[in-house]
Amino acid sequence: MSQRKEIKEKEGAGSGSFSFGKEKRMLRKFYETVFDVELYCQMADLICRLSEKKNKEQLYRRVQQASLFLKKPEQEMEEDYGFRYPGEVLERLDEKTEVTERQLRALGLALAEMKELQDVHWKTGAFLLETAETHAWAV
Repeated sequence: MSQRKEIKEKEGAGSGSFSFGKEKRMLRKFYETVFDVELYCQMADLICRLSEKKNKEQLYRRVQQASLFLKKPEQEMEEDYGFRYPGEVLERLDEKTEVTERQLRALGLALAEMKELQDVHWKTGAFLLETAETHAWAV
């Protein structure tokens, strides 16, 4: 039996048995206190969709397999905030919502994990570093 099938069966098993799905949900709940998981998923999704890399789907799947919670977001960045580019998110997110350490961590993680998909001309890293320098958690 394949490992994927075994995991799927365990996820559907009764509450008395080990459930990887339940453990994953518990981990996600914990990490939601540390960073904005939905914003992370939205930013990663936006970067992937805008990437001009030929193997972007393969790169995205590789990151997704290694991640605890990278999935298709419930709403895309454009729907939720009206932003169409990663740089626009970094520059103007504070106009749409309060930007806290949770949001900065989410954006930083998405940028770091999706770095292979980013195009050279994108102006994302410098802005995030500049913003992070003003927050104590980044020092």
